[in-house]
Amino acid sequence: MNTEAIAAIAVAVATQASAARAQPRAVAPATEALAPTSRHSIEASVYLHQLVHPGAQVGYSYRLLSTANEVHSLIIGADVGTYVWLRHSIGAFVLPRVGYRLRTPGGFHAEVNVHAGYLQGVLASESYDVVDGAVVASGRAGYPYAYVGPSAGVGYSIRAIRVTPFARIGVQWQLPVFDQSLMRIVAAVGAEVAFR
Repeated sequence: MNTEAIAAIAVAVATQASAARAQPRAVAPATEALAPTSRHSIEASVYLHQLVHPGAQVGYSYRLLSTANEVHSLIIGADVGTYVWLRHSIGAFVLPRVGYRLRTPGGFHAEVNVHAGYLQGVLASESYDVVDGAVVASGRAGYPYAYVGPSAGVGYSIRAIRVTPFARIGVQWQLPVFDQSLMRIVAAVGAEVAFR
């Protein structure tokens, strides 16, 4: 091979290497855009009245407003549930709510909610009255209450299966109780499932 051929090959190789270095390299985005989820979801959770009286609740949520990638969302919904206060009472409630949710690109979220609804309490055992000097059974008396208060919570969205485990804690005012209101600390731990 003569000197001219070797020089030509060297020039061609150098030209190709220079062209490869000049081509822009694809840069992976720092944060991949998240696909939107459904506006509708259902949830189920363990409900703790006063943190020690066990119960359960189910709910429905609708994402009324949200920004891009659902970073900020206004959510409305309602929950129905029940709890058992051993040897005291059984409660059943309906709780509409409105809330704000802040979600990070990684899937974590924080939320605050306001609840306002109805609680029906029923005594856990039969009650008695005194009528004309005699003790008579009066059944398991029930008492209606307004049930209102705020809550705060956190969660993490597993978007591949559209499930968001969450935990909430809040305060509910139960009123009227005779001539006053009672403050109840409540909590819920469960999971939310988005519709497809």
